[in-house]
Amino acid sequence: HDGGDNGQPATFKAPVIPPRPVVRVF
Repeated sequence: HDGGDNGQPATFKAPVIPPRPVVRVF
């Protein structure tokens, strides 16, 4: 997503995506 070099940024973004939609629904 962001960099996708070692796949670390992708894992960090995964947990950030779920909380985003949850806050919108609230």
